[in-house]
Amino acid sequence: MKKDLGETVTLQTYRRSCGFFGKVGERYLIYAYKLSDNSGLTTNGCTRTRYLANADEDLKEFEEKGEKPLKVYR
Repeated sequence: MKKDLGETVTLQTYRRSCGFFGKVGERYLIYAYKLSDNSGLTTNGCTRTRYLANADEDLKEFEEKGEKPLKVYR
C-alpha cells in the first residue's frame, strides 16, 4: 500500500543482518514497511531499496502501472 507520509519521515533500520545504511546527500528508491507495533517505518538491505540511479527497472515498472512517486525528500 502506498501512502503520503507528510514532509518528514523517520525510517528505522538496524545494524543486524541486511541492515540499510543510507548516506546523507544520496538519493534512494526506498521500499519500507510498517513496524509490527505501528511505531514507524523500517527497511533493510534485503528489500529492493537501492540508489535512485540504479532503480530504472523499478521506476519503469511503476510508470507502466500508472504509479507515481508519492513524495521526493531531499
